[in-house]
Amino acid sequence: MVYMVNTFLIILRNGVIVVKASNNNYKIKIKHNLKLYRKKIDLVFNRTAILAGLKSYLYIFFIMFRDLLSKIFFGFIISYFKLKKPSGENYNSKIVTSNKKEVIAAARTLGATTSLIIIYVIIRYSGINDLNILVPGILIAIAMGQQIESAGMEVIISHMRVSLSTWNTVLYVFAKRKRGHNWKEIVEETEMFWMHPQIHPVSGFSESLKKIEGKLSEDKIIRHINKNREEINYYVHVEDNNSSKLKFTDHTIKFLHNIRDKHDSLYEIRERIGTWTYIIYLGTGTIIWLISPF
Repeated sequence: MVYMVNTFLIILRNGVIVVKASNNNYKIKIKHNLKLYRKKIDLVFNRTAILAGLKSYLYIFFIMFRDLLSKIFFGFIISYFKLKKPSGENYNSKIVTSNKKEVIAAARTLGATTSLIIIYVIIRYSGINDLNILVPGILIAIAMGQQIESAGMEVIISHMRVSLSTWNTVLYVFAKRKRGHNWKEIVEETEMFWMHPQIHPVSGFSESLKKIEGKLSEDKIIRHINKNREEINYYVHVEDNNSSKLKFTDHTIKFLHNIRDKHDSLYEIRERIGTWTYIIYLGTGTIIWLISPF
């Protein structure tokens, strides 16, 4: 009897192992097929500049829409149930290097879609005969659309901001421990970035930089750089010599300047759309709606 029970348990255990192995093989096969489909889609879209631009535009629009939904609904859950926010900041490297015109176009599409949906709901349930409702409703819908457009831009700007902070921190810690005129200039460049109101050390506090310096050896920093250098469009392996390191730092500084300029330009547009133009439409619509009974 004991022998039969043991035999049964062995068969059952082997069966579970076989099932697990087949499930793992199935998951690996699915991942492999997804990679192949993605490569095929990339080949189709990259055939012409128009299709490549369309792919980039759709990707930016998707990231905006997804992050806005996440912030609106998950942010409400966090505040309502007093949960802790997820620790650590992250960014999408593809979004960071995206084209400024495509970012603006995606944000405007998102904002215009919101305005049109609100206008449709107003006309659907109130009709077009009552101008006291229609006119302020359209103005308020435009204001809401501009606010969504501004929020969509902020999604992309936040990715750029975190990327700037991360790579500037890496560059600062990398250059700080070296000697020489060239490295001193690089440290000064990174310190100039900290003066920007939107850029801060990745740890969140400037006094924590000394702690970061103590924790990270140069070998670890170089490994991190070589692992993630394609994020900043640097495709040459960084060697353990002064010339290779200086070439990398020169490229990184130029990259950071370009991203910062794009960040500042988008931030200025976002501020204009999300503040005074939004207030004009919202205020005008509200005033018309308030005085309409008189």
